[in-house]
Amino acid sequence: EVEREARDIDIRHLDLRTTAADAVDFTVECTKGTYVRVLAADIGRALGTVAHLERLRRTRVGRFRVDEACTPEVFAALPTAAPLPLVAVRDALGDLRALPIDADGMTRLRHGQQGALDTLPAPRRPGEVALVLDPVGVVAAIVEGPAAAPGWRLVRLLSGA
Repeated sequence: EVEREARDIDIRHLDLRTTAADAVDFTVECTKGTYVRVLAADIGRALGTVAHLERLRRTRVGRFRVDEACTPEVFAALPTAAPLPLVAVRDALGDLRALPIDADGMTRLRHGQQGALDTLPAPRRPGEVALVLDPVGVVAAIVEGPAAAPGWRLVRLLSGA
C-alpha cells in the first residue's frame, strides 16, 4: 500500500454507466492532482464493494483535447514539405506568465550570461515557471523561481530563429 497525502480536488463532472453486472464505466472531469485510481476505489467503496481500473484514458489535459491530436501514424505519413500540425510553444504554455526581455538581455542570455535574468520582474512565488519573450514576442526561454534563492533560474533556452 502506497500512502498518499490527502489533497483538495474538485470533481467538476462524474458520469457513471453500468456496463455489466460487475462493471461500470465512468467519465470524470477533475482538477489536476486527482488520483483517478483512488477515485475508482472510492466509488467502489461508496457502492458497498471494491473497485479498480481496468483501463484509464486521458481525453483532455488543460485546453488540449485528444480529439484534436494527431496520431503518430498520421504524423509519420505527412510529406516532409508539408507544414507540421504542431502547437506553438507560446500556445502550449500560454498559462505561464510571459516576461519580455530586451535585445541586449537576449544576446547576453544566449551567450550564457544568466545575469540577464536579473532585469526581469521578480517571481511571484517560489517555484513559479515563466516564459521569457525575445524583443519580437517569441518564446526564447523558460525560467523558474527557485525555492531557496531570489530571482530566476534558466530552465531551458530555446533555439533562436
